[in-house]
Amino acid sequence: MHRQLAPAEGLRVPERFNFTRDVVEQLAQADGTRLAVAFVDEIGVIERRTFAQVAANASRWAALLRSRGLEPGARVLVHLGQAPEWYDVLLGAFKAGVIVVPSRPASLAPDLAFFGGHSGVELVVTRRRYAAELARMDVPVEVLFVEDVTPELAVAPVTHPTHETTFDDIAFVAYTHRESGDPLGVVHSHGHTYSSGQDAHHWLGARPGDLVWCSARLGSARSLWSFLGAFSNGSGVVVHDGTFDPEQTLGFIQRLDVTVLCLTPAEYEALAATPDLHQSQLSVGHAVSTGGELDREVIEAFHAASGLIVHDAYGQSETGVVVANSPASLVDPGSIGMALPGLDVSVVDAGGNEVRAGVEGDLAVRASSPSLFLGYLDEPEATASTYRGPWYVTGDRAVCDEDGRFWLQQYPLERQAYAQTGTDPVVVDDLREVRPLGAPSDTGAWPGRSTTR
Repeated sequence: MHRQLAPAEGLRVPERFNFTRDVVEQLAQADGTRLAVAFVDEIGVIERRTFAQVAANASRWAALLRSRGLEPGARVLVHLGQAPEWYDVLLGAFKAGVIVVPSRPASLAPDLAFFGGHSGVELVVTRRRYAAELARMDVPVEVLFVEDVTPELAVAPVTHPTHETTFDDIAFVAYTHRESGDPLGVVHSHGHTYSSGQDAHHWLGARPGDLVWCSARLGSARSLWSFLGAFSNGSGVVVHDGTFDPEQTLGFIQRLDVTVLCLTPAEYEALAATPDLHQSQLSVGHAVSTGGELDREVIEAFHAASGLIVHDAYGQSETGVVVANSPASLVDPGSIGMALPGLDVSVVDAGGNEVRAGVEGDLAVRASSPSLFLGYLDEPEATASTYRGPWYVTGDRAVCDEDGRFWLQQYPLERQAYAQTGTDPVVVDDLREVRPLGAPSDTGAWPGRSTTR
């Protein structure tokens, strides 16, 4: 049903890999007191969880899912909204070999019913706040409320066996909407969870001990990338259960000592207009802008207020982040950067042939790239239509210059809408990376910064 992955030559993907065991539990053993999740609730109360706590909770959830009869390869719909338990359930499912079907907090009953019915989930894990919406789902499936299993989790084992997942076993199915027709289930492997962490070293820039604030709603592609990337690099994440308010957000960034930002262009613009930002002593060393075209005016306004400079990056739900301006590179405004180390990205013509530098074509990723999706769930024709020979074709037109920098030739309307509204784009997720340092050079390029801090 899905293509079989082969580890890319440039990135050594282990044959067997389980993110919970090989990343989270290793971090818990090395330094269990390190911060993993900082949760900010609706009224601003902050709850902190360490990697030791997250690892223990993941084991408890793995045991609970198995106690409900879920075997490796079974599917669970996770609809928890902005809650710290989202990480516990996701990591518990990974540990048990159960496939996660994540949904965004704003997903309504028709979408939830489609996700559950199409993917064949055997269980829905949710919170009581979503009970009314889930009651409207016309899918016969067991619903488990986290509030109801608190006593059961309290006595569950804090260590539990890990299912031996391979790099091409399915880890999660993330649904993405398209311009017409039903949503498509983007299937990703456990190999993707590994490569996403490695790739994030080059675009997210998180390092051990960092704390990442990502405004993407849990369940979205960007929330998955930022969480996998942060944890893989020893960093913690912030979850905020509330709407974006620039002054409030700035206050939390200061209180929590956030070091990496992952916001939308509209949010950066709003922060730049906040008077307090000019006087703030922030610990932020990196900032990433997700989705939408980040124009030069916003870049300059935010730089003037905070000292941070924008580095573009590019990704899709199907690919993860594949192109970025590295932390130490010179940045030409408008370029999305270069292919990440270990990934083969190019521009191809209608026949799937690579074109020479400066010639417009279709931006494409070689099929062997470990971050690439396995296919669309039960949609072989839709999957096949995205390939041209050995290349996955993104659907975006681009030019690659002689230095290996990629330039998108037309910004898709759905991403322009995301930049303005913060609403998830229809199909494509685009990322923009931001870093501190300096002013533009005489050539118009912005200098990068050292990767050491």
